[in-house]
Amino acid sequence: MDQDILRFRIVVLISTAFIILGFVLSYLLWGHNRLPFGWDTPYYIVESRVAATQGFAGLLAVQGPYNFLYQLCSGLLVWSGISPFTVQIFLPIGISALLPYLLSRIARIEPDLKLATVVALATPGWYAVYIIVALPANLLGLVLILAAVPFFYKSNSIRHPMCVVGLVLVGLASFSHIESTLFFVAIMAIASLAFSAVPRSIALVTAAAALPASVLYALHLVQLFALTSYSLPVYSLEPFWFWLEIFGPLLPIAAYGLMTSMTGRRSPLKIFIIVWTLCSLLIGISQYFNAQTYIFAIRAAAIIPAPILAAVGFIRLRSWANTGRHDLIGLRNVRKWVLMTAFITLIIAWPVTYWVAAYQNERVYLTTSAAQRLQWISGNMKFTTTPIFIYDDLDELAGGNGNLFNNWVGAIVGQHLAYLGRVDYLVQVHETPFSNTASRLISALFMKQIYGSGITNRTSLLEHPIIIVEDFYNPYPLPTYFAGFFHQVYDGVFQSNSTSLQTLDNITLPMSSSLVNSQGPWYTIRRSWAQSIYSLEANVSSASTDLEASVLAAIPADGTYALNLRYWDGTGNNLQVVLDRTTIGALQYSGTDLPSIKSFTGLHLTAGVHSLTVKVDKNGSGLQYAALDYLAINRS
Repeated sequence: MDQDILRFRIVVLISTAFIILGFVLSYLLWGHNRLPFGWDTPYYIVESRVAATQGFAGLLAVQGPYNFLYQLCSGLLVWSGISPFTVQIFLPIGISALLPYLLSRIARIEPDLKLATVVALATPGWYAVYIIVALPANLLGLVLILAAVPFFYKSNSIRHPMCVVGLVLVGLASFSHIESTLFFVAIMAIASLAFSAVPRSIALVTAAAALPASVLYALHLVQLFALTSYSLPVYSLEPFWFWLEIFGPLLPIAAYGLMTSMTGRRSPLKIFIIVWTLCSLLIGISQYFNAQTYIFAIRAAAIIPAPILAAVGFIRLRSWANTGRHDLIGLRNVRKWVLMTAFITLIIAWPVTYWVAAYQNERVYLTTSAAQRLQWISGNMKFTTTPIFIYDDLDELAGGNGNLFNNWVGAIVGQHLAYLGRVDYLVQVHETPFSNTASRLISALFMKQIYGSGITNRTSLLEHPIIIVEDFYNPYPLPTYFAGFFHQVYDGVFQSNSTSLQTLDNITLPMSSSLVNSQGPWYTIRRSWAQSIYSLEANVSSASTDLEASVLAAIPADGTYALNLRYWDGTGNNLQVVLDRTTIGALQYSGTDLPSIKSFTGLHLTAGVHSLTVKVDKNGSGLQYAALDYLAINRS
């Protein structure tokens, strides 16, 4: 056997083995309760179970006709008798193990086996390997696209058998993860139209292969964003070192590879990786100009082709080192040491990138206590009607966490309904108001399922047991004003008392966890006097600080209401209470050092969401102080 081929195969095998062993180590270090890694993983457990029990039609009814291929494949394994949890542990690892070979196949677009060998050598140092395993549908889509690319570059017409195989792979990828597919379809189009790296006919049919899935996904997005007034969620932007993590130790060699690719002779492969790199960079940077592109930005940035760039850079360094045979001994030694340093960097990138990426991303997104509680519910609680699980958290966290927890409930407990927000609003079959886009979206989706189950009033609602798990509800312990409506059936697991919930008419908002906007140094602290368990407080000696705290209150129906604000009656400047930009009264301290309630009565409110803001006066040199417990809304 040719030594180059043997060397190539050995490197692919070693790189693949390292990736697999890395995941094994991660599960030994951070795994628990035999649960799989990944934020989205419980969602795929639920859908693979649906595919296994209800078939393809059942899966489409739940998922919709887009991004379903991974669930279908994993569902087939579940149908064969394998546990869905086992499938979601091992299937993503098996798919990710293909990456060294697939990236090296792309490198073999050029007849340079040494380049392909170095690509395989650099792949375990690729940041994407260790984060995309937590996004298995994305991973499957990426693998299918990477498998398709060489077929297009080895075809000269759309009738070529290799082109047909590539089109089939693109079509499959588009139904696994359409966003990843469109990203690479765009790369192919740019490489073809701008640089003629691929025949235009092939680029056009590649786009056509992804068109059906694109249309179906676009229709889904329109329906989804209609629930949030066509706005996308906004997330915190990635810091500068995010880009260092993406490249890791490969950065200097990859940067050199990109530079030499752009300045030297541009082969079809180099055009492809240049366009791929620039697209990843531009989309990744877009988050700093429009935060609504965040999700697309970080995922495009994460799959920047660092291994191929590093391989190109290393081969060029190797060529440079070999051209200096007639140089002075000192210069030859410099060239030799530069090449050796580059090689060592490729190897060091393996453990460094693994540890950085795995430590951040490879974990079970469920606490041990929550897993044990859900497993207890699954094994011990029998429901005659579908239970409703409630999730609640701070405004900016409620949507993401609620969706995650709901997926875990579906994966471990099984069929259920979900509600995001306060018990008070649920009893009135009304959405809890949120300011954050993701929270509003998830709340609307959960409420749509409740309505779709025939629950339209309190009577039909209370036919269903309402479950609270302490890990999923903020504030916890349960506020005293509604704790009596639930009884504890297991440590940290509470079930509703339907009879007593019939009497719950007020809406009570804990100020600490209902906060949607604030100015100044507000903080949350547990207080024995607070019936909501935690108090929202501010304590500033300077009278020049703006101190404001706002919450949202949803009014179910037009009418006359009273607002009751519970607070600690200490000493400080007065508080102004503003409802929808209109001051409705002031709160004056009496200095009793006791909890007190300030009532604002006779307020005519229309149905809908209203904003209530508490402002601390800046008069004189007095102390700016506030300690707020809850806001109770009573209909007169």
